[in-house]
Amino acid sequence: MALLAALALMRAAPGHTQAGGQCDTGPSANDVSIVVVASADRVNRYAASLRSVPILRRDAETIVFQDGRVVTSKVADVGRHLNALGWGHRNIQIVASLSRSRARRASPG
Repeated sequence: MALLAALALMRAAPGHTQAGGQCDTGPSANDVSIVVVASADRVNRYAASLRSVPILRRDAETIVFQDGRVVTSKVADVGRHLNALGWGHRNIQIVASLSRSRARRASPG
């Protein structure tokens, strides 16, 4: 899953663009961590758990937080958000979130 997400992200963000200007303030100047969840509803629930972290960009399926976290249910759109913030050059860590039942089926045994 993480490999597929990384490949989709690379296709969505072909290079670094400098539309507007950079938004490198405070902790957001660090690496980007992408959390992939199953649905837009889970994106919103995750965001609700981080009420104290400012949101820089948001749409129905993706939220980008000031501290560099990105929560999405649509990986293909992440590159557009990162490039709009001037973050296309940053190191990216992808975390895939799976439900317990799905993770159980995937494990050998």
